[in-house]
Amino acid sequence: MMQNQIIQPEIYFYRKCFKETQTTNPQCPQCGRNMQTQAQIKSLGLLLIILGILISLGCGLGVLLVIALLLFAKLPEKDVVMAVIGFVWTGAGLAMGIITIIGGVWQKKHGRASKLLMWVILGLFGFMIFIGGIFSILKA
Repeated sequence: MMQNQIIQPEIYFYRKCFKETQTTNPQCPQCGRNMQTQAQIKSLGLLLIILGILISLGCGLGVLLVIALLLFAKLPEKDVVMAVIGFVWTGAGLAMGIITIIGGVWQKKHGRASKLLMWVILGLFGFMIFIGGIFSILKA
């Protein structure tokens, strides 16, 4: 005895235009590109959590190192300025790592990406590039 199987449509998302649709066709109705299922996006959220932890650990150690330099090393004035810039740079990296973890948790929980968190992470990355440029100018 065969039962009629009804294909349940899945919810698909497209990360570029943030289009969401419930369909059996994994093509974006707005731009025609391939979309992702909630399960795929949730697995990417786990990857973001792991990446955020690694970034946070690395930059957190950098923050602690710079604090130790500022507190315990007798640095000339120019090196103090460089250490403060390094502190700001690693602090921004630590913030980016923490926000990446938050974005990954949110993505894992909701099955979709957050556009706001993506822009915040990109903004912090741009800020880190800007601070790195200042650091390289002052180093010369």
